[in-house]
Amino acid sequence: MTTNNGPAYTAQDIADVGTYNLFLGDSEHYKSTAESFESSAKIFHEAFPNGFLWELIEVLSGPPNVTFKWRHWGTFSGPYKEHAPTGETV
Repeated sequence: MTTNNGPAYTAQDIADVGTYNLFLGDSEHYKSTAESFESSAKIFHEAFPNGFLWELIEVLSGPPNVTFKWRHWGTFSGPYKEHAPTGETV
């Protein structure tokens, strides 16, 4: 799996580290190197208690390599670390 021409990851990489950690990396608001698969899932499930939806928008090419447009979104209605929820859709 790859996203935005980034590095390619195997199913085992994703199972070991988690998609949030692989694709978000380290930034001002999230530090993937400080999180485990389990802790990253807990963070996002708490911040988006109604779900952090993944939506397929358009399939651009089919097998054997599939290319598509997608978006990931949810309502920030739970706490994120020291930040209070805003009710905003992100």
